[in-house]
Amino acid sequence: MPLVIAPIMHPLCILIYIYLTDVIESSTDSSLYSGADVCPLGQFPCGNLSVCLPQLYHCNGVQDCANGADEENCVDNSGWPHLFDAFMKKNVEESKECMLDVFPDVCFCEAGRVNCNKKGLLSVPAVSSNITALELNSNQITALQPDQFIRYRHLERLHLEDNRIKRISKQAFSGLYSLRRLFLSQNRITSLKAGIFGDLSNLEWLILDENRITSMRQKSFEGLKSLFFLSLLNNSLESIPKKSVCLEMPRLNWLELEGNRISSLWVSSFQNCTTLTVL
Repeated sequence: MPLVIAPIMHPLCILIYIYLTDVIESSTDSSLYSGADVCPLGQFPCGNLSVCLPQLYHCNGVQDCANGADEENCVDNSGWPHLFDAFMKKNVEESKECMLDVFPDVCFCEAGRVNCNKKGLLSVPAVSSNITALELNSNQITALQPDQFIRYRHLERLHLEDNRIKRISKQAFSGLYSLRRLFLSQNRITSLKAGIFGDLSNLEWLILDENRITSMRQKSFEGLKSLFFLSLLNNSLESIPKKSVCLEMPRLNWLELEGNRISSLWVSSFQNCTTLTVL
């Protein structure tokens, strides 16, 4: 029998929500709220300007708003998802000296991280194999090829938001055994091949917001044994599998489905989801 969608909140999640609310409020003045209601879901206003930008531009280390409001009072330069890490006190100080020998001249390197945001790239560039974080937001990448990242065994964070990605090979993420954060929002993805995340056993965050995904197949999430947060905001989903989503994602705690076409859920879809607290 179908189950009507209803929110479930865990005390820890409530604390996180309060923390996020406080950070967001402290980073803006009262004029922000006069424009907040004109921004669509997934975007934020530039302070007192009548300009809305995608959420991924908030605290991304680049001044995207003319008045700099998007970079004020940020916890770090990695964007909104890492506010959670700050809350859990996981952030540690790192050297800012570049530790990589190979990266594109147009990109910026700091420690083991490379920032290639907004560089007009048509494909994933070559970088040193000891890279730990790669940011490729707002480029023109259309496809991810087989073994695209297989050399990057130490990569922990991969940003591919706001590209034109439509085709992803089943082996695109092969070898990314250390990856913990994968961001694929604002692309043109319509489906996810079975086993596409098979090597991502340590992945904790998978963000697929604002794509064109029409179905959520159980085998698409095979291998995600450590996944904590799965976000599918603003896609074209009409249903999810009747079999429990937690069979492949036993540690799933947070599942975002807002902005889809789902009218009801099956009780069996969440059977044995002992760690799921937010839906």
